[in-house]
Amino acid sequence: MTNEAHPDLIALDVGRDVGTIEIILARLRADEIPVTVDPDLSSLSALDEEAGFQLLVRDEDLEATLPVLRAAGIEAGE
Repeated sequence: MTNEAHPDLIALDVGRDVGTIEIILARLRADEIPVTVDPDLSSLSALDEEAGFQLLVRDEDLEATLPVLRAAGIEAGE
């Protein structure tokens, strides 16, 4: 799904576990895949308890991102 605030990025739901999300970010950035999280991990007060965090990734990086998410136990839609 595309992100309304960032139309050139795909938003993938990654839950609410900050530790898991930090590991995913580290792995993807080590592979030089530019990703961000919305809302920012440092702003837990802005977190919607039901929705959790979203990983924002470029369309061309989606294929490389999905196996990392699956390894973390996150099934993100394509």
